[in-house]
Formats: sequence, structure tokens, C-alpha cells
Amino acid sequence: MTIGTEGTRTLDPRAFLFLDLSHLLERVLRIWGVGRILHKGTPAEGPAYLPMERMVTLSGAVKGLLVVRSTREFALWLRSRRENTVLGRYPEEDIFEELVSLFCLYLVHSFWKPHLFFLGPIHPFPSIPADWPEETTRSAATMEIEGFPLEIRLWIDEGERL
Repeated sequence: MTIGTEGTRTLDPRAFLFLDLSHLLERVLRIWGVGRILHKGTPAEGPAYLPMERMVTLSGAVKGLLVVRSTREFALWLRSRRENTVLGRYPEEDIFEELVSLFCLYLVHSFWKPHLFFLGPIHPFPSIPADWPEETTRSAATMEIEGFPLEIRLWIDEGERL
């Protein structure tokens, strides 16, 4: 297969159990100049109160849902870090959504070979835990970023061909 040729391959969904979401997000956050990041492991049963929540519907070669959650204070802090950039002109919700979008791109480009998949639109939208699938997450992680809690959850449709 050559680069640029669309193709598919079968991937065992159990592979997502070993996907380290927090270290992948750390790579994105380091680009944005974030200093202190602590990896806290998997989320406790039941969702914590983290009102700044965005969900992305993964479509294309991989289907599933990605949820990134934190506090409004984290989004405000993130905006303050982007103040002297183009992003600094936007509200904190938009900057948080940009972080989620960038993380989503890192996720698919780090886990899949870019020439073997196609990706649908990445559009983070507000969500709440009641919107989550009933199935268990395929991968999940919690972090503390400069003192702010953050949680990532990923559901993958197990019948997918990648």
C-alpha cells in the first residue's frame, strides 16, 4: 500500500486498553507551555463534578466517543496562557475546545498510521455524564494540570474496522 491510498486493517479493540491517554495529552499541553502535570491513573467510579466537559464523536475509519472534562477555572487559566496568541482573543470555552480538538488529532495520528484511515470532522460539543454510553470506557485517565483536575474517557465501537 502506498501513502495516500485509503485502506483498512482490522485492529483488536482490546489494544485501546493499553492506550495511555494522559501521556498523550501531556504532549499537547507541553506544546502550550504547561509546566506541572501529574498523572493520577484511572477515574474513580462515577463521574466527578467537572462542569467544563466536551465530547467528540469519532467518525470515519474509527467510530466512538472521546470526552475531556475539567473545571471552568482550568479553561480560564488556559486562556490566560494563550493571551498573547491568536487564541487569546477567544473565550475560554473555545480555547478548551481547541485543546480537545488538537488532542483528538494527536490521538488518531499517534495510534493509527495516517495513511490507513480517514477521519470525520472533529467538532467538540458540550456534554454531561448522562450523555455517555452505558458501555465501559475503552480507555480513561485522570490528571492534575497546574493544580486543576482533568479527566479523559474514550469509548470505541468494538465492531469497527480501522
